[in-house]
Amino acid sequence: MFSKWGGYKASKVKPALSQAMIRIKLFKNKKTLSIAQSKKSVAAFLKENKVEKARLEAERIVRDDFTIEAYDILELMCELVRDNAKLLEAEKECPYDMVHTHIYI
Repeated sequence: MFSKWGGYKASKVKPALSQAMIRIKLFKNKKTLSIAQSKKSVAAFLKENKVEKARLEAERIVRDDFTIEAYDILELMCELVRDNAKLLEAEKECPYDMVHTHIYI
């Protein structure tokens, strides 16, 4: 990417970002399927009157949902950098706004 020895090479970054986006989509699908199974198990726990287990499973579902939202943000950021790779290649240093956008996410 940006370094004092070389610079930024879009030809190396674009494929890496595309692969990252594919992996993120796989992780999202895996979590989504896990949530669907967990919802069924929560219903089963409630039928069996195991409220505490159902509550713990519901908390895990909420955490997984937040994780999926984080994956969405990561995917959007990867797409942004990938689409602007040629523009970034022309810069000598990483643009100030991009540094702060990536740090605060």
